[in-house]
Formats: sequence, C-alpha cells, structure tokens
Amino acid sequence: MNMIFLLSLILINDLDAVWGQDYFEIMNEQPRYNNQVRSAAKKPETNVTIRNDKPSTEKIKSKPGREVECRGMTKTLSKMGKEVICKPRKTLVKLTPDPGYIYIPDVILIDRCDGRCGHESQSCMPIETVSIRVLVQRMQIGSLHSPCWELDVDKHTRCKCDCELMASDCNSRQKYNPDDCLCQCTNMDEMYDCSLKENMYWNLETCRCSCWIEEEICTAGLIWIPSLCR
Repeated sequence: MNMIFLLSLILINDLDAVWGQDYFEIMNEQPRYNNQVRSAAKKPETNVTIRNDKPSTEKIKSKPGREVECRGMTKTLSKMGKEVICKPRKTLVKLTPDPGYIYIPDVILIDRCDGRCGHESQSCMPIETVSIRVLVQRMQIGSLHSPCWELDVDKHTRCKCDCELMASDCNSRQKYNPDDCLCQCTNMDEMYDCSLKENMYWNLETCRCSCWIEEEICTAGLIWIPSLCR
C-alpha cells in the first residue's frame, strides 16, 4: 500500500510538470462552449467545489512622489482608468474535488468579474455567465488510475457594480440601506437597554441583545435563560 501511495505522488509530480503553462494556453485558445447564457451567476452543476483564490484589492502605501507635467498624459490616464473598471478578467480559480480525489491541474484560468466600483460598499458582480467545459485528470488518492474528466464551470461574460448584501438578506428587525449596502437595526432603543445589562452585548447582525457567556448546563430544576445570560 505504501508503495502504491509513493508511486501516486511521483505520478502527480510528473503530471504537474506536463500540465503547467501549456495547459492554460491550450484551454485559453480552444474553449468549448455549450452556448447556454444565463442572466445570473450560479454554481456549476457538478460535484466539484470552485473556490476563487483571487486576492482582494490591496491598499498599498505609496512611496514619496513628485509633481510632473500633465500635458500629453490624458490618454495614459484614461487607459489606466479603463484597465481597473469592473469587467470580466482572467482569474486563477481553484478546483476542489470530492474527498479522496485529486484534480490535475487543480487551478484553472477563467474570466471572473473583478475591478473598481465607484462606491466602496459595492462589489463587481456577474450579471451574465456562460458554461464552459474544462478538461482535467481525476485521480483517486492511493490509485494509479487517473482518467480524463470534464467539469462544467461558469465563465463570467458581463459584470456590474452592485451590493453583495441585498434587502432580502435583512431580517424583520432591520431596514435596508441601499446607499451603504447595509442592513441596519431599527430597534435601537433595545440597544441602549442591552448596554446596561451585565455580560450582554448588542449583536448588529441579528439586532438582538446577546450573551457573552456560553450556555451552561444547569443543575436539576433550573434552565438556562439566554435573555438573562444565566
């Protein structure tokens, strides 16, 4: 059994060398579409979990700069602005198979919505996707058998800046604020009362007074009362 597992690891390393940049170039040049356009992004109907590993926009502290002449820089500035707007762009997406299996490669390059939105509370989100088929090898851990495997993956084709949190996400004690993309508590009078209680805090997500202390197992004849935190 140990020998089979060792051979599996050797095969995985060899296949990784083959499935490197050449794989991404082939998949990029020859995508296979099923011509099915959808109006909203959905998870692909497959048993694979797709995780987007793209980094979030970083806030980098600028180094000391200097004043320069703006004359002749209009086109350059305009080009820079267009490059960062919300649109589909090539993104590395990790494929996570079922437990006990390995995908080779386990990362693909595919269009995902990303970019700058005018409002900080908004995010670049897909409004149209197309399903494409991606070819990988699927290997069971501990086995040398690694058949070719097709996965249906969503490729983002149109994007827009919008709130990730919508009015439908708010509960009965909240009111939706579209300007800040937030669910805000409407029972603020209860928040003040909560601040006066010992071991209690105001939960902004549920708009309820919650207990800091974990629920305890009470002795016979007693019950735990969350609202009293005891």
